[in-house]
Amino acid sequence: SELSARNNDGLAEGPEVDGTFGGTLAAADFTNDGPDDLAIGIRRARCPNDATGGAVVILRGQAGSGGLTSTQSRILFAGVDGVPGSCIDGRAFGEGLAIGRFNADVRPDLVVGAPGYPTERGSVTVLPSGNIGPEGGQGAVLIRGIDLPIPMATSTARIGRVLTTGTVRGTSSLLDSLVMGAPFDDAEGQSQAGSVWVVHPATDGSGLGLAGAERWTLRIPLAAAPAGVNDQFGSTLAVGDFNDDNARDLAIGSYLSDNQAVDAGVVRLHEKGNLPVLQAIDDIGFPKRAAAVEQRSMQASDKLVELLDR
Repeated sequence: SELSARNNDGLAEGPEVDGTFGGTLAAADFTNDGPDDLAIGIRRARCPNDATGGAVVILRGQAGSGGLTSTQSRILFAGVDGVPGSCIDGRAFGEGLAIGRFNADVRPDLVVGAPGYPTERGSVTVLPSGNIGPEGGQGAVLIRGIDLPIPMATSTARIGRVLTTGTVRGTSSLLDSLVMGAPFDDAEGQSQAGSVWVVHPATDGSGLGLAGAERWTLRIPLAAAPAGVNDQFGSTLAVGDFNDDNARDLAIGSYLSDNQAVDAGVVRLHEKGNLPVLQAIDDIGFPKRAAAVEQRSMQASDKLVELLDR
């Protein structure tokens, strides 16, 4: 096994108290040379201006038994070397990471969340792959919570904390949508009920298009159970093809939802395609009665299934 830490990442930096090195991880072949590279989020990293605004370290993969190498490693800070934004205490650049293919080159791009930038409404930065890793100054895109369409996320949504990608909700089979959980968003009149934002790729293959971004809450457009205070809908996300129909489905966690007990939690599955009613699952994964699952129609080919923790 290998150990990668701030004292051996090739960047002449030592470990820091509360440094949070390795708080988030994402892997992809950013350099287009075969082996995957590793992105390491450090949400409290110290920036060149001495602020603890966060950073992302990129370690190169290498073919053979060598694995990751610190040779040609890079560190990315907001506001440095062309990366959009500013490095300010508490902005948590690197707290969320995701990999997606958003434009016509179908190369893996790195998404970096900063749930405290520029305010607690949050933001993400999309860094396209380059020949030496994600290149901040070449086509980087900053998406702030305030840039999203009306109704915008509320001031404490902390967009960028929870991220995933995938070809959800009818997008191209080649290009991904960006899915952003905003578990601290106020929704439907309830404090921290939570929401999920989905940003789809533009039809011309130029990258993500904000004009078609969608805000999902439990009632709009998902038509599920009413939102509750501190449900934190969007606290966890996963994309997968759960029924082998070659279409991607989206699982959304609300781990503090009062589902039949205080903070019992619930997972809701947005399915693309026509599936039979799923069985409920309990907290150790065994099937329960299928009748216990609530299923509501979204569109002709989209529906929401609640997996109840019973």
